[in-house]
Amino acid sequence: MEPKEIQALADNLNETLGRGDGKVSVSVDDSTGMMVVRITDKAGEIVKQIPPQQLLDANVSVENIIGLLVNDEV
Repeated sequence: MEPKEIQALADNLNETLGRGDGKVSVSVDDSTGMMVVRITDKAGEIVKQIPPQQLLDANVSVENIIGLLVNDEV
């Protein structure tokens, strides 16, 4: 899927979910391009995030390591 398609899907999901109580949001993580779903409480604190932030951070780290290895081999 193209990044624009993923963003459009996230926007569509947000619009649909916004009809409820507004405690669920969908976005696209800038660094990974992955769709992220967040569930927040009434105070706006994140109760649950799918995928977890640690997974998003690990994905970026792995991509950086691969980039370093590829650059060293060239």
